[in-house]
Amino acid sequence: MAMSTDLPIIETAVQGWRDAASAREKMPTLFWIVIAILIGLGILHVLIGGWSYFSFIASVVFALAQALALTPFAIAIHRFVLLDEARDNYDFTPADPRFQKFFLFTIALGILGAIPQVIAFLFVVISPFLSSIILLILGIGTTIIAVRCAILFPSIAIDSTGADWQNAMEDTKGHSWRVFLVLLCTFLPTLVIEIVLIALFSWSWLLSAIVLGLILPVITVFTVAAVAASVSRLFAAYGNRLGRPANLYLRPAA
Repeated sequence: MAMSTDLPIIETAVQGWRDAASAREKMPTLFWIVIAILIGLGILHVLIGGWSYFSFIASVVFALAQALALTPFAIAIHRFVLLDEARDNYDFTPADPRFQKFFLFTIALGILGAIPQVIAFLFVVISPFLSSIILLILGIGTTIIAVRCAILFPSIAIDSTGADWQNAMEDTKGHSWRVFLVLLCTFLPTLVIEIVLIALFSWSWLLSAIVLGLILPVITVFTVAAVAASVSRLFAAYGNRLGRPANLYLRPAA
């Protein structure tokens, strides 16, 4: 299936949020379940993470649990945008190969993102300046890899025949900046909203706890939906080696 590779950056990001809103209308139960799970995880994280000895371990466990909880949700959004599939249920099936591959790739990118900080930390004692340079260089490198591999997520979600990271890297060759800018523009509204909320409620511990515990999970769910939708459209445009299935149905842009 021939697809245009000249995706408009702003329009694609805006369409990602429109797709997220459409998914919310078609799959309200799924959204509410995921929001409830993230709120519950957030409460557990605060309660357990309050003990300094367990703080780091709790943060790692929370990140893994959040990624695990969001996996069926993200898969559902990809399939909604690319296959017009609207299943309004939380399909948590960790034994499913699709689920496992999607989750493991999520963890792999998380580990990749942590590598620059770990290596830079080892050089802090030698030279703080050298540590900062290493962090910058490795950070740029890992960001490029993550951006180039982003379209692997929707290909896994819809069971594409060529769903592996090498094909994702090959398909995004020459489109890295466009992919990066689409992702940045999609995430930008979330960043602005979170900064505003934290600035407004930082004077009160109670209000901050309410914002972090109740409002941010809602923002997180809609952001994941919007980013997944935008990445799905990037996959539809560039996923040549990854392979588009015969039943691909890209939801029309609003």
